Amino acid sequence: MRYIKQFDGIRFIAIALVLLQHFAYSIGNRLSAGYFGVELFFALSGFLITRIIYDSRGSIGSIYKKFIGRRALRIFPIYYLVIGILYFTGDPTANKYIVPLTTYTFNYTIAAYNLHGIPFIHVWSLCVEEQFYIIWPFIILLLRNRFKWLLAALVSIILLGWLQMVFLVFPMSEGYTYLGLFPRAYALALGGLAALLCEKNPVPNRWLQLKWLEPVSIIVLALSLTIPHRSMYVIAPCIATFWLVKIYYQSIQFTSIDRFLQLRWVMYLGRISYGIYLYHIPVSVYFTKYIFNPYIWSKINFKALGPLAGLQHQVWVVKIVLYTALAIGVAHLSFKFIEQPLLKMKDKWF
Repeated sequence: MRYIKQFDGIRFIAIALVLLQHFAYSIGNRLSAGYFGVELFFALSGFLITRIIYDSRGSIGSIYKKFIGRRALRIFPIYYLVIGILYFTGDPTANKYIVPLTTYTFNYTIAAYNLHGIPFIHVWSLCVEEQFYIIWPFIILLLRNRFKWLLAALVSIILLGWLQMVFLVFPMSEGYTYLGLFPRAYALALGGLAALLCEKNPVPNRWLQLKWLEPVSIIVLALSLTIPHRSMYVIAPCIATFWLVKIYYQSIQFTSIDRFLQLRWVMYLGRISYGIYLYHIPVSVYFTKYIFNPYIWSKINFKALGPLAGLQHQVWVVKIVLYTALAIGVAHLSFKFIEQPLLKMKDKWF
């Protein structure tokens, strides 16, 4: 599949929303920012890997081996690096939950024990994606020559996921609804469905050129994310996928949005968004515990700051800038010295 620059811009928006949720929770939570950020990542992953797998040629075994090998080379190194560092330095979370962490099943551990405020809480989405990557290629490859059956399978996964997220039709799975592969695969499958439809039945250009679709989609998305209602689990991934299709066909009507998605710094931050996502929680937890609270925040005489004294109770204003910069810095170094050298081996090894 051809490289599409704006998809890196979408990754930037996704990671920016996640950072807003985690570092400015009082604001991000009102916007469901983190939720939509993850939905963007999921929908984009489903779109890209479905096209890659569907367009691959060869036996099921060879395609699967190549796909899993390339995914592992992209995802595993820094994931296990972070876990390994914290495990061998005595982090209690890493030591207690090392098995689910190393087997990408930690999302179920979080749900089972209702865990909060730990350095690995965010890896639940990485676990969902990895579980999806293991199963998804078989669905695509086994049904590749039966396109209608393949579409039916994807639609079924999406509808079942939505029914569970909105109506909790399977009460026995309620505790795992938000964090489990089922039903969270709906956004990944929706991206995959869009990819297949773009492959087989190109969207008519007259539909893509309707100028009212883009502003309406933004308004509907904003309403669904700010007004608490479970319907956002249907609306948000549909709108995320809508924008992916618009980008794929290079038919964005808002030229300012298109230009923004192609800004060099936006694209670069999107390119290293996996590292930013992986590092941002451990960086914030340990920097807060060992540096920020004891040596910075507690040493400030807020009474002497006059009008800025209110910052004492608005620490997020400082944290969102400081911790975002730290996460980006660590992710940049990781990308330059660890990820990029390994990514160059993709074509050689797989």
